[in-house]
Amino acid sequence: MSAELVRFALECAAPQREEALLALVEAGSSEVIKVCGRLFRDDDGLAGRLLARLTDDTTAESLIEDLRTGGVPGVPWIIAAEAVAEHGALAVPALVAALESFPLPAQQTDHWMRHESAKYHLMHALKKIGPAASAAVPVLESISTDDEAYRDTRWQAAEALDAINHG
Repeated sequence: MSAELVRFALECAAPQREEALLALVEAGSSEVIKVCGRLFRDDDGLAGRLLARLTDDTTAESLIEDLRTGGVPGVPWIIAAEAVAEHGALAVPALVAALESFPLPAQQTDHWMRHESAKYHLMHALKKIGPAASAAVPVLESISTDDEAYRDTRWQAAEALDAINHG
């Protein structure tokens, strides 16, 4: 069933995408992140529309805080991060503040992996915002060279820097 739904979501017309993605989310499909990543490139506003259907609270600030503290309940992180990115440059100061709230260098505590995941998701939004997120460059440079950070976190920081510097 999940494979059929994935195929449908990737091949259907725009009006049916939301329904297909919501069905994937409801089914708890692990494929939702891959499918969303592909569909968000072609449909501006899709993440925000999905988020509005999944939750009542869609302000950039509340989404950023939710991503910083563990995610939006019942919403795959990619939908929340992409919805934040749809706010563009207006979300950058709050994204930078959220990243700066984590210890640097990263600290190997019981919450280390949760913090690394949160940073990854926040930086995904900055990457999607691109050049308009230039205010994030200093914190991204610090994270990208933090030897205590998880390798995927450093990679995402480098990806965000590349997207900001090279559009």
